[in-house]
Amino acid sequence: MPERACLAASRVVGPAAVSSATIPATGRPIAGRRGHHVASVLARVSSLAEDEGVAVDTQVLSGAVGTAILDAARDWDADVVIIGKSARLATGEPYVGALTRHVLEFADEPVLVVSGRATGRRSCAICRKVRPPGRHDVGPMEGGNMALGAATDAGVWRVTAERTVRRLAAVSWAGALLGLLVGGVGSRLGMMLLARLNPQATGVTSDDGFTMGQLSPQSVNLLVVTTLIGVFGAGVYFLLRGLMIGPRWFQILSISLGPAVVVGNQLVHADGVDFTLAPVWLAIAMFVLIPGIYAALLTVLAERWLRPESRFASAPLWMAALPLLLWVPLAPFAAALAVILVASAAVQRSASGRALLAHPASAWVLRGGLTVVFAVSLVELVRVTATLVQ
Repeated sequence: MPERACLAASRVVGPAAVSSATIPATGRPIAGRRGHHVASVLARVSSLAEDEGVAVDTQVLSGAVGTAILDAARDWDADVVIIGKSARLATGEPYVGALTRHVLEFADEPVLVVSGRATGRRSCAICRKVRPPGRHDVGPMEGGNMALGAATDAGVWRVTAERTVRRLAAVSWAGALLGLLVGGVGSRLGMMLLARLNPQATGVTSDDGFTMGQLSPQSVNLLVVTTLIGVFGAGVYFLLRGLMIGPRWFQILSISLGPAVVVGNQLVHADGVDFTLAPVWLAIAMFVLIPGIYAALLTVLAERWLRPESRFASAPLWMAALPLLLWVPLAPFAAALAVILVASAAVQRSASGRALLAHPASAWVLRGGLTVVFAVSLVELVRVTATLVQ
């Protein structure tokens, strides 16, 4: 006998309450200024589910939308979350809003995003399996619903771990590839150009210990080092990517300016051999642009490989996880990254922890800290640059 699913169709409303309505499916009252509209949405979802022979319950969630959805998923011991997204930007480009992105990032359960262009509204439905265990048999839902089903605690951790492994592997592989090409090959080409413009510098040992203008065993070592640096940068991006805001062009711009200034400030210094070559502005530009270009390409390539249709999402787990072997030479950083990811997942398992992470102030505090680091690095970079070009 095929298994059926029990749905709890939900709609999140704000705290203001000036009128009330009743959900036809359950007879429970809804408080809120838009109570009658909420009732009609839930009644429609209830009707669709019952037409498919799916048991349905309806509920209204109040408060912060993201927190309410995540708490409902946790309370229901969910198997899967299905949530609607905004249809498109005014420019016609596809767009996943901040709420949907928040649920994608912080839900312990697998998340399925459904286009809401048919209705332009976001509802949610909570789905739980009815024993005996087996396959889901869930009828169609409209309007971008959220579906949740029963799962064991161990199952939730397994799903979370597998998803994290696949996503981290995708970002790590992108970082390694770009570290090799942009950081390794790009920097060697730049140094060869400087050596051509300054023939007297050919054969001179640069600040990073490599022979300028010549290919040597140190050049191969440089490619290995920049590849590993690219992997490390990918780990940083993996942790911070949830802080990106604004349209895609702004995300790419902001994610590239940060490393360009912060890393460039660490590489550009007044007593360096590399900055005694003419024109000095070319050396400065090279050491600032390389990390910036790396970061810009990383966010483009990594986000592409994080899509549900990518090979990292569909390949066997052992195959998708192979890029994580690149973290072996970076064992201390890999251990620190693992601790951060496990601690974050543990915090999200509690309602108070999810509420803390979901609060807008948490993200803005982190963005503020990164802005301070950027500003301090920018001031120092400008100071050193002014000294070098005098």
